[in-house]
Amino acid sequence: MDRCEGLRGSRPIAAVGLRLGSYTIGQPQSQLSQTRGEVFNLQVPATPAGQGEPSVTVQARGGEYQMTPLRLGSPQQGWRGFVWGAGLLQQEGISPNQLRATALLSQMGSADQWLPVRFAPAGAHSLVIASNGAQSLANVRILSSDKRLVHECSGPTRLETELVCRWNGRDREGRLSPAGRYLLIARPAEGGSSALNVSLRHDPRWLLP
Repeated sequence: MDRCEGLRGSRPIAAVGLRLGSYTIGQPQSQLSQTRGEVFNLQVPATPAGQGEPSVTVQARGGEYQMTPLRLGSPQQGWRGFVWGAGLLQQEGISPNQLRATALLSQMGSADQWLPVRFAPAGAHSLVIASNGAQSLANVRILSSDKRLVHECSGPTRLETELVCRWNGRDREGRLSPAGRYLLIARPAEGGSSALNVSLRHDPRWLLP
């Protein structure tokens, strides 16, 4: 009773559009638990009191698997964790490298923000821009809250289903980007679908030096 987990049936394909498919740190790996067998672990940054709790979703690329924790563990060293059994993933032959995860923090009166889901300590964020149909992109960029270019994920490119962007938390001059809100913007080529414009929360302390 700690999670909603299962396989979704196929659904009609909606109009082609861009979305944030994943915002993670590290690669998911199963571990052996003495009491629960093979398990997976994830962590999300602990939010200050009164800011609410993020909605976490783990999905499988190219599959119908989805898992949503119903509650997260108590804060420990700035993170809140969750552990779940690997049984269904193994039964369906879903590889850990197919897993994508997001954590959406919705706040009354403020814009939604996406927090990273940490599967393992690592030195970079992994962001996945996803689409349910092929399309051409003009660029994919990470901007500061004052619209300054921090990192360019891609220039003109063709997106089939996913585009992966790795960001080590530094700006174009190699300086650590301070904690705060950043914008991930993906602009389709002329005549494409609407742009993706989402707000990310970043803190350099979340990444390995």
